[in-house]
Amino acid sequence: MAFPSVYEMTNPLTTVRKQHFWDYFSGATLNSRWTQGTISGSPSFSMTDSGFTLDCNAGGEQGFIDFNDKRNFSHNASEMIFVMKREGTSCVGYGGLYYDFNTPAVEQANWTNDTRDTYTVLETADASTRTSMDTTTAIHANFATGRISCGTSNIKLYEDGILTATKTTNRPTTRLQPTLTNVALTSSSQKVHFKYCEVYNT
Repeated sequence: MAFPSVYEMTNPLTTVRKQHFWDYFSGATLNSRWTQGTISGSPSFSMTDSGFTLDCNAGGEQGFIDFNDKRNFSHNASEMIFVMKREGTSCVGYGGLYYDFNTPAVEQANWTNDTRDTYTVLETADASTRTSMDTTTAIHANFATGRISCGTSNIKLYEDGILTATKTTNRPTTRLQPTLTNVALTSSSQKVHFKYCEVYNT
């Protein structure tokens, strides 16, 4: 049987395809969908054998990539999956959905691996308040797959396929964009690597 398009092989034309993005962070340069941003200092952004690498070299130095405020993803009907490794011994690796990382206390749902903590954390924020919930996963410096699931009644965090946190309070209220981040806590090279990112509306 012949199909007019690849999409119609698995979907009827009456079903409108929802927004869906993925990136394997391969090749010599970062995909043009991403925009590099700096909160403070002069972090370096590079494609390496470990994927896309954010290297911050001074206490408080922060770098991130996002969609340059193109907020294509729903706050209550979307999924973000990404593979992250925090190599630095004094830094914070973040990944999740944000309204704008420049105003990090509002409108977000993210997974955090912070060397100052005991466990990894699920953070969420509505228009005014950010709160966090510890998982039972000890902080680590290994590649791991995080999945942020934004639903109508809660935000769920999965780590390597296991549900580790469910949060019902202070959830985002507006459309969001994927954001991957590193924050150095000391004045030495602190690297966070990202090998994959997928985001889609459900």
